[in-house]
Amino acid sequence: MFKNIKQAKQLSKEFKIPIEDILLISLNCCGVNTNLPFKRIRFRLALKSKPYDEVYLGLPVHYDSPFRLLPSAFPDEYRLFFDNYEIGKVREIENDTCDATYFRRNKTYLTLNSNSRSKCRGCAFCGNVNLDPNDNYDLTTEEKLRNYLKEFLHNHKLSDFSHLVGVGICTGCFRDEEETLNHILLVRKVFREFGFNNEIIYIGSQITKNRSLRILKQSASPFSLYLTLECFRRRKILLKPLKAKITLQKAREIIKRAIDTGFNSTFLYILGLDPLEVVVKEIERFANIVSRFPIINLFQPYVEWQKKLRDPFASSIEYYLQIRKELEEIFVDKPFRPRPWENYRSLWYFKFGEEEIRDIRI
Repeated sequence: MFKNIKQAKQLSKEFKIPIEDILLISLNCCGVNTNLPFKRIRFRLALKSKPYDEVYLGLPVHYDSPFRLLPSAFPDEYRLFFDNYEIGKVREIENDTCDATYFRRNKTYLTLNSNSRSKCRGCAFCGNVNLDPNDNYDLTTEEKLRNYLKEFLHNHKLSDFSHLVGVGICTGCFRDEEETLNHILLVRKVFREFGFNNEIIYIGSQITKNRSLRILKQSASPFSLYLTLECFRRRKILLKPLKAKITLQKAREIIKRAIDTGFNSTFLYILGLDPLEVVVKEIERFANIVSRFPIINLFQPYVEWQKKLRDPFASSIEYYLQIRKELEEIFVDKPFRPRPWENYRSLWYFKFGEEEIRDIRI
């Protein structure tokens, strides 16, 4: 990515991007070197330059990464280094597993992997197969989901879910669209019993038909559709067959129909798989359609062979910084911005163009 801190500072001046963002982009792409016995790790990071503004990260462990995690003199604290330069303090380290449920947005948004996401297979860039599964719960019936949520509330000392602003259903493991639709309706029904009436976001690629959207409008609102688009080129090579069938034109039609139905809709994309000019051109085609900022995840190889999936120029930090600048120009006049709590491996952390990003980060 870059050789030393001096070079990172030069890039910061050249691209007019905060050095903190440049370091975090590179950290996401390189992973972290640690002796802790994890394949992937998650933690809170307080940068030295911003000690009171923590970020949250989920990173693959790579022993050739220039970012090193070393124990601190204080219990339960580590120090993160690059080029013998201390970047910041790390705490709340965990093994990053496939969990059935977990909080975001300071525990006001709940992600629900309700159909065992760890069993999902087929997309070449995915790391599910390399993570320790912790989501082997069958939450596909009312009774089983209800019992699981009762236990979840008890463990977290909560009376209900009325404090949540959203629940995100994140799965692509259902057999077909009808089964996916019925599950979303089931989640809405059961969560209502626990005091939750706010937004459900479906994150996947199995809701595509007008009929499904109409039923969701009638029975699951407020609802949003986040389409897992992932890449623009090599879709038949990189994606599992059902997802690869969704062409870019069809993806735009699905998002537009969802918005016309009355929902918010956007897409998820993995940056690092496509050529720079393709990324900019195709995202620009979506920019006037979406109603929220797309979730642009930085590509993280989990195992050695996945590094070959990267676009040849995506091993250079300039690839990411140039794309960031061009996307800021595309979205500068749009009424939405990246939401840090939605994306822990983002292209933006503390600034978007000249604007400070002050949203919830964890």
